[in-house]
Amino acid sequence: MFFRTVLKPLLAALAVLSAAATPGLAHAQSGYPLVCNGGGGMRLQIATLSTAQTSFNLVFSKAPGAAGTANPLPAGTCAWVDRPLNAAEANVMQWRLNAQVAVEFPAQGGQPIFTSVTGGPDKPLAELFLAYARSRQYFTATAYSDPGGFLAVTAFRGGR
Repeated sequence: MFFRTVLKPLLAALAVLSAAATPGLAHAQSGYPLVCNGGGGMRLQIATLSTAQTSFNLVFSKAPGAAGTANPLPAGTCAWVDRPLNAAEANVMQWRLNAQVAVEFPAQGGQPIFTSVTGGPDKPLAELFLAYARSRQYFTATAYSDPGGFLAVTAFRGGR
C-alpha cells in the first residue's frame, strides 16, 4: 500500500523533475555522417562568440551525388552518405569549439592569412578540422540541420 500511495507518485515526480532539469540531454542532436573532400573552393569563416567559444564555419559546394564509399567527390564538396544534400539544406557547416585562433593579414589590405590555433581545450579538434578543410583529403563531420541555417557539427574525423 505504501508503495502505491506514496512511493510510486514520489518516484514519478522525481523522474519528471529530473527530465525538466536536464532539457539539453533529452533533446540533444547527434547528427548524420556528412562526407567531404577538402580543398577546392571551401572557405573558412571564424568568429569568436560571447560564450568564449570560436565558431568555425566551413562553406562548401554540394556534391552532385551521394558520398557512399565508392563514389568520388570533387574537391571542396560534401554529401550525405546515402544522398546528396537537397536544395533546402545549407552548404555551411558550423562547429563551435573552445579554441582560440590567431589571424595575420597584410596592413595594406589583401586577404587574411590564417596562422594558427593558439589555445583552448579543443585546440587539437580545431587543428584537425582546419587541416582537413585546407587539404584535398576526405573527412566526415557528424552534423544535423540547425534552424539557424547551417549544419551543426557534433563530431569530426578524418576519412570517409
